[in-house]
Amino acid sequence: MIGISGTPFFNMNTSEQAEVGWKPTDANVAARLWYRASKVTIATSNQVSVLHNKVITESVTTNQYQANTALMPIYIPSDPAYNNKPIISFSGTEFFKSGEIATALQGPCTIVVVGETGTTTALFSKGDETIDYNLLYIEGVGLLKYFQSLEAVTGISDYSNTPSIFMLTSDGVDLNIYRNDFSSIEATTAGVFSATNTFAVGAGNAGVGNCVGKIAEVIYWSGILNTTSLANLVTYLNNRYNLGASS
Repeated sequence: MIGISGTPFFNMNTSEQAEVGWKPTDANVAARLWYRASKVTIATSNQVSVLHNKVITESVTTNQYQANTALMPIYIPSDPAYNNKPIISFSGTEFFKSGEIATALQGPCTIVVVGETGTTTALFSKGDETIDYNLLYIEGVGLLKYFQSLEAVTGISDYSNTPSIFMLTSDGVDLNIYRNDFSSIEATTAGVFSATNTFAVGAGNAGVGNCVGKIAEVIYWSGILNTTSLANLVTYLNNRYNLGASS
């Protein structure tokens, strides 16, 4: 089978199983993007060439991809820190980029990412690999940032290299970041999530500060989750990753 730019793929990861119980596409608002480390295409030597969008109603152009083998992150089939679930490992060089998303992503929205990253590196960004804005960025002790058009918010702890469940919400007035406890805001700033047609997992700001860490799952909803959906999300995440989520 031949992939993007003629890259030969010898294996499609088949560990993904049918979902049981509540899933992100069952929330009160529409899930647009749902990436999970178990839904990938492997190019060679456990290098990931495609991170597939599990929202089947969206176009295949919403998949995350990387055609350059030197920039492909590594698939790890089981990580004890994430309840022995698969993760994708990044060392600062690798990143994904998305195709053009036909209907722009914009606020109000809710974004959840399960993973970790090192100091001064991002977990994911909006934009492409040349013009990005960090959506979740960790910079030293005490700095947990959302960075867009030079806006930044400051958290209270250093979460670098710490397996976490982060949630970013844009309600049309404020941008809020949560970690594990979705009832407790870690950081906030006034502003909105502006429209974008691209969304890059593992990419930093304009190619600087790419992820040094692990990503297990990224989900984007086109609205704010209600109390019921938040509770269901907590159960879903705890059953899968056992990282102590709460709402």
